[in-house]
Amino acid sequence: FVIRLDGEDSAYAGIRDLFADELEKQGVGTFADIRKGEYGARLPVPYWAWLDRAGEVADILSGRRDAKEVRFAWPLIRDMLDKCQCVVSGGALEIAPYLPPLHLFKSY
Repeated sequence: FVIRLDGEDSAYAGIRDLFADELEKQGVGTFADIRKGEYGARLPVPYWAWLDRAGEVADILSGRRDAKEVRFAWPLIRDMLDKCQCVVSGGALEIAPYLPPLHLFKSY
């Protein structure tokens, strides 16, 4: 259920830059380290910013839906981005639901 994009991925830069203002407000120094690729620097995307821009995130991820980093998780979380969180570090970003969407899997 997790989408993990490495720092070299174009979608990583697109999402990081989409939330640059909100991330910088949380920690200007930490965000500077993230931009420089410091692996240990991490900031969560504020939930209100995430909700406001979920459509733009969906456009970015949909464009990468065939990439191995996105391929399997995207069909499961694409319609529930409003129930996901995103954490950005200097080396990667991760998008994951607050709770696993187990209701999507039918029992026998």
